[in-house]
Amino acid sequence: MRFPYGSAIFYHFHGLRIITERKVQIGNYLLPKALRVNVYKPYFSDLRKALNLLSKHDILFIPQAKQLSLVRRYYLRIRRLASHFMPLFAPSERRL
Repeated sequence: MRFPYGSAIFYHFHGLRIITERKVQIGNYLLPKALRVNVYKPYFSDLRKALNLLSKHDILFIPQAKQLSLVRRYYLRIRRLASHFMPLFAPSERRL
């Protein structure tokens, strides 16, 4: 059984970067749908409200990272997928 999200005290959004007031980068991770719906979506909603509130009070938003190009995003995705399959092709180790 997986840990129930509702029982969590905190969640670490590793790799999350705010690009613009309406765009975030979640890193180079595949996230299960349940995690996206139950954890990330509510957090993004709260984050958007907080950014809007800051904007209303003339507090300047500073991006945390630049938006990755499409080519870079695909390169990172392919690299991540390849890393999952590489152990299948590695020579097996034998003990003498």
